Amino acid sequence: MSKHLKNFLEDRYILFPLIAGVVFWIISLVLFFLKISALEKNVIIHFNPGGVIDLAGSSSTVLLIIFYFLVFFLMNQALAYVFYFREKVLSYLVSYAAVWIIFLGMVLMYSLTVIN
Repeated sequence: MSKHLKNFLEDRYILFPLIAGVVFWIISLVLFFLKISALEKNVIIHFNPGGVIDLAGSSSTVLLIIFYFLVFFLMNQALAYVFYFREKVLSYLVSYAAVWIIFLGMVLMYSLTVIN
């Protein structure tokens, strides 16, 4: 492990969002496998304001959404690493914003389990 990466991972303001993001993503994955993957029918993904279903898909579509959240999280953490040695505050903002987005993904998974 390089010296720069070690310094990056030892910073508590970076380590907490990394751990929290991974935990939120794992919770989303567990929710998917416990509730949604067993569904045989189409999974309701979105309602319009009138309460009518306007988007449905298979459970593999929902799994793909979870992996999109992971890719987004990892890209933001890589961006935080790039910014870390030039502007630490910006890297903290990017890192915590990524955690917020992956938390919203976990909320999305919870709402999909409640709907279906």
